[in-house]
Amino acid sequence: MKARAYKFSCSSVAFATVFILANTLRAQVNPDWTEPFPPFRIAGNLYYVGSKDLASYLITTPQGHILINSDLEASPPLIRASVEKLGFEFSDIRILLISHAHWDHDGGSAAIKALTGAAYMVTDGDVSVVESGGKTDFQYGNQPASLYPPTKVDRVLRDGDEVKLGGATLVAHLTPGHTKGCTTWTMKVAEAGKIYDVVIIGSPNVNEGYKLVGNSSYPEIASDYERTFRVLKSLPVDIFLGAHGSYFDLQTKYARLKAGAVTPFVDPAGYKTYITDREEAFRMELARQKAALIPTRDPNTPGFVTAKELPDGTVPPADADGNFIIGPTHTPAVEMLVHEGVPRGAVHTFTMSSADSKIFPGIARDSGTFGTVSPTDPATLVVTTSHPAPYTRTVGVYVPAQYVPGTIAPFIVGADGPDQSLFTALDNLIAEKRVPAMIAISIGNGSGDAQGSERGLEYDTMSGRYAEFVETEVLPLVERQYNVRLTKDPDGRATMGGSSGGSAAFIMAWYHPELYHRVLAYSITAINQQWPHSNETPHGAWEFHERLIPNSPVKPIRVWLEVGDRDFLNPNVMRDGMHDWVVASENMARVLAAKGYHHQFVFARNAGHVDRGVKQQTLPQALEWLWKGYPNEGF
Repeated sequence: MKARAYKFSCSSVAFATVFILANTLRAQVNPDWTEPFPPFRIAGNLYYVGSKDLASYLITTPQGHILINSDLEASPPLIRASVEKLGFEFSDIRILLISHAHWDHDGGSAAIKALTGAAYMVTDGDVSVVESGGKTDFQYGNQPASLYPPTKVDRVLRDGDEVKLGGATLVAHLTPGHTKGCTTWTMKVAEAGKIYDVVIIGSPNVNEGYKLVGNSSYPEIASDYERTFRVLKSLPVDIFLGAHGSYFDLQTKYARLKAGAVTPFVDPAGYKTYITDREEAFRMELARQKAALIPTRDPNTPGFVTAKELPDGTVPPADADGNFIIGPTHTPAVEMLVHEGVPRGAVHTFTMSSADSKIFPGIARDSGTFGTVSPTDPATLVVTTSHPAPYTRTVGVYVPAQYVPGTIAPFIVGADGPDQSLFTALDNLIAEKRVPAMIAISIGNGSGDAQGSERGLEYDTMSGRYAEFVETEVLPLVERQYNVRLTKDPDGRATMGGSSGGSAAFIMAWYHPELYHRVLAYSITAINQQWPHSNETPHGAWEFHERLIPNSPVKPIRVWLEVGDRDFLNPNVMRDGMHDWVVASENMARVLAAKGYHHQFVFARNAGHVDRGVKQQTLPQALEWLWKGYPNEGF
């Protein structure tokens, strides 16, 4: 199109002035943000006009063009040069959009709007930030280096709004968290007779310094990130793009394009991998921040069990019952390492589908949802977003090198598998004849966590259901597929797990002591987490130390338990006095001792929930203690 006349000058002098002043202020930016990158056509009427890493996109139409992202305050000359190199008029830009209101994506908006007369359209959560030049940003508003020229917004967008021009339609998807109005744009483009779905991600990243917990400036930030990942996972995608070239591997894909590759930016698998990676990073940071708020408990607190404090770096002996305090140093045991010359067992894996299960056909709770406390009972959680859903679980089977095919062997069933650390420990312990030559069946969960999820249903339900699932649906497959025979003797059967997997281990033995006599649990979830609600055990696994163990005849179960001094405390909305993992574990140790159970309880200093360092330090000795009294001959 030919250039139109505007009352604002589009002179090179004006651009040069903007560029020089902005560069003076932004001297420390990432060099890839300002390094020019060859402009090119991605597909259809969609073009790349950004720098080596700061992405800007041009959507061309017969009625003018749409530009996504103005980038830095210094970027307009670079963007203009790219647009013109492609043969388009910069002044034909009619609409200016952004991915989110940070100075590296909207800093040049004032200049571009002034120079082209484009209508500036911004999603509502970012409008005040844009119009204040960054001053109302929840994170960077008080940092002068993050401010930029304020720019008046011409149209306020909301989630799902469409932006149309000359036959092109873009849809705004609110994906907040990174900013309150962070926007992911979608559109369709035609290329070589085919229609492609384009997704231009705003940003799912948690910047350094972001407070996900207790953020008074943005209280809903964590739930907004949850929303973002739900939205991103729901979008149909062929062409994967984003606000930074690094999101979608711009340089590699461009090189492939120049080498003659057809549609190298079509990458739905890369999109999925990126979203999965970013969601995992978010959840890890959220967990870290939540853990940092958990108080450190003193094992000598009045009311806690009396325990023997061991020298730092040591663990309880394998032949002693009782309560022990370890830490704060947690050095991995030598048995947790692979050693040359030690016979290594065979590890097999197979998958199980929910469609093949009569006991657990599958449920799921919608991502980013939880539940609400019952208005009539603070100990009951009402979950309305759980529904039938399929799953696939992986099962790892360890067969020791010493096993003679066809002979009857003891075994241990583990939760949240496959657990390679367990297999390594067994290699070394079996070789030293410190435990029997057992088979290990390490079973993956059915996905999710807590109330309303498949994992929660399997692990937190107070019944024999999970043990029955293992007995009737898992063990027969293991025997049939790997030519092993598993003992029916409950004294030769053990269970283990961490968190809800730990409660599952104890539940299996408690409700089916004729099947299992040995239990090993890290950070046992002996709390009120059962769902659906049960009138028989209304407080879930909290009932074990509250009522069941004290009031029941002693069962032939040997129990090893561990808890960390920074273990979970009230991690969700429930405030019923039954969501303290440390108190629950202390109570378990007390009632087990009072009833005369063989037990070993470890309180670990400098440790969190199912602490990896503690497990690496203690698992070999714990397994040796667990299997005391079982014959170790014949293998």
